[in-house]
Amino acid sequence: MDVTRCMASVSDGFWVSQCSRKAKRDGYCGQHHPDAQDARVAKRNARWAEEDKIAALRSRQHERKQQLMDALADAMLERDLLPSALVRAWERWKEVADA
Repeated sequence: MDVTRCMASVSDGFWVSQCSRKAKRDGYCGQHHPDAQDARVAKRNARWAEEDKIAALRSRQHERKQQLMDALADAMLERDLLPSALVRAWERWKEVADA
């Protein structure tokens, strides 16, 4: 093992060898130092958590929109404000959606 190079082992999918970069801190290069790896993992996890929050918000918005559309359609049905063909189509759609 060359002590002037990073001590991390890297693989090309078949061969495993020592990293070719110069050791900068504690025998590791900037990419393979444990602190740098921990920082990358924390950054990635924070980004994923933010994406999960956005997806959950969009899901709640979609559900709320669907509830409002259902309430509006039901109110229009009760007041006979829809043509009969549309009423039948709406009832069929609700049957399929509930199944």
